[in-house]
Amino acid sequence: MAPWGYSTDVPPNIDDLRRAGEAAVAAVESVHGTVFEFGSASTILYPSSGTSRDWAYGVPQFEYVYTVELRDTGRYGFVLPPEQIIPSGEEFWEGFKAMVQET
Repeated sequence: MAPWGYSTDVPPNIDDLRRAGEAAVAAVESVHGTVFEFGSASTILYPSSGTSRDWAYGVPQFEYVYTVELRDTGRYGFVLPPEQIIPSGEEFWEGFKAMVQET
């Protein structure tokens, strides 16, 4: 998820954020077929104020800032069963590498 969480306004460099974010989403899906969505936090999840993502983008003005959530469809929350930990790491690693190559 990209900034902003507190507003539905898009950041000035949304095209750059989208290019890298969508590359990560595609790379993650290519590993085990897990589908993710790229977008601003306020539009794909829910409005959220006071996040480190928005602060890092807005105050020190880091150019690329994201919040990454790992696999789950709502069944396990933040406590994945052991058999999903390695596949989750594999997906994240491929997504991270794809994102870095696009920045």
